[in-house]
Amino acid sequence: MRIILIFLVPLCALFVAVSTPVCAHPGLDKQIVHLDGLIEQSPEDAALYLRRGEVHRLDRHWDLAKADLLHALKLDGSLWAAEISLAKIDLANRNLKGARKRMTRVLDNRSDIAEAWIVRARALNRLGRHLAAAADYDTAFQLFGERAPRPDHYLERARALQAAGAKHHPRAVEGLDQGRERLGNPITLQLTAVQLLTEIGRIDEALVRLDEITSRSGRKEKWLIQRGELLEAAGRPEEALTAYRRSLDAIETLPAARQNNRAVNDLREQAQEAVRRLTGES
Repeated sequence: MRIILIFLVPLCALFVAVSTPVCAHPGLDKQIVHLDGLIEQSPEDAALYLRRGEVHRLDRHWDLAKADLLHALKLDGSLWAAEISLAKIDLANRNLKGARKRMTRVLDNRSDIAEAWIVRARALNRLGRHLAAAADYDTAFQLFGERAPRPDHYLERARALQAAGAKHHPRAVEGLDQGRERLGNPITLQLTAVQLLTEIGRIDEALVRLDEITSRSGRKEKWLIQRGELLEAAGRPEEALTAYRRSLDAIETLPAARQNNRAVNDLREQAQEAVRRLTGES
């Protein structure tokens, strides 16, 4: 059984500490030109080097980014956002221990920076220290305050707990539910909860959640197919067959133009193949 998760990737990843968001300018090249001019006018402004370093980091120009960020720290050693950006570069280049050490050094001085806990959690998780990573996410969430974490933060914590073993799945689901309550019930969090509950055999609970997704959706066919897959994998073929047939019925209610697009045709073929498999029809 394969459960498809849709991850939302934020387009702007700059820190709140930067007063003017770089993403306000269209295109990374134009942002660099703009910041070059500002730095020429104010060469001792550490925040400008931080902003330009962030743009270089987003553009994956690691050496240029590191040069700017290190210069920002030379001008202002308390500019923790530059340390966080350097740790993100370490993560991108698989220097996991370096990222962890850099963030630990920051947190020893400023334990109130949520982003530092998040970045260290990512390093710890990739180092295989899954429960320590989950604990760092817990601390970060407490520090976010009114500024809510992003859905991917909750997903990352859940994945850390998932990697720690099945006995931690219930805690992962609880954390996803906290995120759903705080963020307005993002579908990605509910889908991950469905997957985790399925992995530990709590099929009926997973079905309740999947049915909630289906009821909220204007297009039900793909969720009904997923319901069928879940039931089939759980050894409940009759209920699975009903779900697949309901999916086909839902497709038939779509306008003709939508019924004939590639995505819907793929879903129809998937459901039809499942019906043939379960009924023995050729």
